[in-house]
Amino acid sequence: MIMEGKVREFNELPRFETCSGGMIPQVGAPNHWIFGITHIDMGLDPAGPMGEILMVLNQRTGQIYQGGPTEIFSLPTIEQRADAVIPCLLDVFTRPSTPMNAPWTWSTMDADLAQAMESRLKEHGVLPALCKVGVCTPDEREFMIESRERLHQQMMQFMAREILREPPALGDSTRCHGCRCKAECFFQPLKKCSGCGMTFYHSRECQKKHWKTHKARCGKPGANSSVPSSDTAIIDPYEYFKTEAPKDPAAKALLRSLRLEGDPSGHRVDVVIHRLVFTGQDTPENMLLLFGPHYTRDCEAQIKMHHERIRVELLVDPPRRSPWYAMNAQLGMFDPALVRAVRPANAAETRKVDEIRAIQAAVQRGIEAGKAPSLADLPASVQDFSRGLSESVRTVTLAEQMMEQDLDDWEERLKAKRSY
Repeated sequence: MIMEGKVREFNELPRFETCSGGMIPQVGAPNHWIFGITHIDMGLDPAGPMGEILMVLNQRTGQIYQGGPTEIFSLPTIEQRADAVIPCLLDVFTRPSTPMNAPWTWSTMDADLAQAMESRLKEHGVLPALCKVGVCTPDEREFMIESRERLHQQMMQFMAREILREPPALGDSTRCHGCRCKAECFFQPLKKCSGCGMTFYHSRECQKKHWKTHKARCGKPGANSSVPSSDTAIIDPYEYFKTEAPKDPAAKALLRSLRLEGDPSGHRVDVVIHRLVFTGQDTPENMLLLFGPHYTRDCEAQIKMHHERIRVELLVDPPRRSPWYAMNAQLGMFDPALVRAVRPANAAETRKVDEIRAIQAAVQRGIEAGKAPSLADLPASVQDFSRGLSESVRTVTLAEQMMEQDLDDWEERLKAKRSY
């Protein structure tokens, strides 16, 4: 069910042959992405490594994203490795604010992995055009190796600062009890041990490695024989929206107020959330009404992250002549009959909006000076990679996409290249 949700959301992303990115938007850069795996070993657990990171890069725009960490290299067959890579890869493209559309083409360094992924992508129902995985050219391979070395250095510096050498206390949900890293180090929320409810892990693999230490303290009956699950039964928010919300008269009335008539299965979830935020109806009660009791606690909390991202974007209020506005208009986010009534920003949202506007000011100064701004020109919060390199790159990219630009050909390009 979880994988079906990932594939569904990925397949709904718009696709274009070209994209924009970098410090100054490069409209026309090929929307081709390369991905590879890099090993992360913190030396904390003698029983095994912390895992691998999936790197996803666009060579022309310089965008770099990360997926994981997860266990890949230790898996015995290439098919199992493909099964581990695919959910991480889809997560990168569906994670809120990265990179706002699906790739046109992609390739990887390992020819055997590419072949294994093709059959698995078809089985999962991924768009036929993206079931073809190419093999990196020599130039792409060199770019990936250089980027991997730089990212590895930065991540080692970052993760070393975030690791607590003393084990976390029972009940501490701010750190993984296996590798001891802070929860912020991971793209997904920590999961609670179903046995005792007092230890937390970033992955099933990490929990297994910690089991020898934890089993004596775990309160689950028969705990010494097997590792309890770190997952709990949940109602997938996407399925709830498609199957349960239509049965509720209040949910149907709410959708009608957003000018979304008919069967919910015909509506994109991000359009629904966008209109909720735009009209100021994105209250916890209404989110619960449409997406069910686990919309903030599903294993990736995608609904919650979409909600947080869209709130920030609408609080920034991008101009009509921005790539962000053009793309969202094409996706049907806006309806002229709806009245803007975005609820006021909280403290965290205010900081994020201020950061985005500071980035935009730095980019504008660079444009006026005829050059791309350097890292030193950007706000200190962006220069600080302690929150993760990908987060800084995502914020800069989003800020650029919400700036007014020369979009004379954008609407035609969007209409011509949009594909699902």
